[in-house]
Amino acid sequence: ATGGSEVDLLFQSLRPVYLRWQIQCKNTDHVALDHVALDHVAKEVGLTQMLYSNIIVIITTGSVSAEAKKYANHVMWHTNLSILFVERSDIDRVAADPVSIVDIFERETKKAMQLKKLDL
Repeated sequence: ATGGSEVDLLFQSLRPVYLRWQIQCKNTDHVALDHVALDHVAKEVGLTQMLYSNIIVIITTGSVSAEAKKYANHVMWHTNLSILFVERSDIDRVAADPVSIVDIFERETKKAMQLKKLDL
């Protein structure tokens, strides 16, 4: 279904409404780059066309580049996608307190909501 591209996890939720989540994990500790780059995010955005995802979550043991965040903001502003980032500091926080993942997703969701705010 992914056309040969890697997706680490794909799941669906029914509450409060149907959503398809596309999860990509990047272990940047073992590669030349220590961050998620724009092309990593662009690849995931492209896969949503085949997988019909509503939400992309990119989890990294490093950080997310400013260019990747800027691109994600552009995509969220112009599409129905939400793109959530979980970086090294977030992983450390979840390791110490697993329930904190809720706060991290809420923080990222609020960023998406601000971008999608309608001026009516």
